[in-house]
Amino acid sequence: MLAQTLQCVSMLVPLHCIARKQVYRVTVEPLVHTLFNNGKATCFAYGQTGSGKTHTMSPLPIRAAADILQYLVRPELRDVSLFVSCFEIYGNKVFDLLNMRKKLNILEDGKKKVCVVGLKEHTVSDVEVVKQLIEEANHRRSVGSTAANSDSSRSHSIMQFALKRFIAGGAHSRLVGKLSFIDLAGSERGADTFDNNRQTRLEGAEINKSLLALKECIRALDSDARHVPFRGSKLTAVLRDSFLGETARTVMVANISPTATCVEHTLNTLRYADRVKELRKDKAERAPGGVTPGDEMYHAAAQRAAVNLPPANPCGSGSDLSSHELASQRPPMPQQHMQQQQQVQYQQYEQQQRSPAPAPL
Repeated sequence: MLAQTLQCVSMLVPLHCIARKQVYRVTVEPLVHTLFNNGKATCFAYGQTGSGKTHTMSPLPIRAAADILQYLVRPELRDVSLFVSCFEIYGNKVFDLLNMRKKLNILEDGKKKVCVVGLKEHTVSDVEVVKQLIEEANHRRSVGSTAANSDSSRSHSIMQFALKRFIAGGAHSRLVGKLSFIDLAGSERGADTFDNNRQTRLEGAEINKSLLALKECIRALDSDARHVPFRGSKLTAVLRDSFLGETARTVMVANISPTATCVEHTLNTLRYADRVKELRKDKAERAPGGVTPGDEMYHAAAQRAAVNLPPANPCGSGSDLSSHELASQRPPMPQQHMQQQQQVQYQQYEQQQRSPAPAPL
């Protein structure tokens, strides 16, 4: 089931002309309310290298933490705590940015949920602590200098806010909601990085590979495919919860550069954002045959599609369309019914061959 709310925000004016509070109000603030209803929200920035993704994403977790902590003051939420974690995906490997870059693994549990094994979570009750954690994560994140950007992020950074309710006297905790901030590494073309060294080119290849895997997942969701290749990379495995589930909410911030030399990057980013924007259509409004065929939502969508079919032409053979046009508008015939029809036609042919020829006049 696709995420019911999926927005796309395009920064079409210089970032210094936009108040950071306005960016937060449009992107992340609507997601905070869903966390307290078992929601899983995600905000990620996409764009070419040097387009300002890190600058856009940096203040969003701080403002979100301030709003979340204000909610936790309420008496009905006194047993809920905020946990903060941050890790990066560098060269298809996962490292904990808040635990001395400890190497992590991304696995699935028995309930088909993605888990980052060994990730350290920090309990937060003050916004200043969140600022310190963000500074520590940025200090340990992999960065480098390329021909396209002198201060380029060479990894995908994921910061997660998890709301957990303690049960059984504090011995166990249950997840209430999760909010993820993903600062994607910028896409790079080979023509823009021709003078880079071998290590930088390998990093760019891994970045483009993971972004391509994300595009394939978006394309599969857009075409309502039966299989979505979320296991194509570590990045798509982490983002799977962002696109599937009734409580999933996702916001994409498309960053573009206004310079004339970045026209191709700008067009590619806007096309990509437009495709992501189309995914916010409700599952019931999409054509049946989705990611999880056979469930109740799938059959309900199929019934709605059958009810909304145009009525049969009452004019019969008096239609203005030719027989060839009518045949081209018919829905595809099921495979089993097609085989039965072919078998009946073959039996009729055999009967005609066995019948005696008519006597001459």
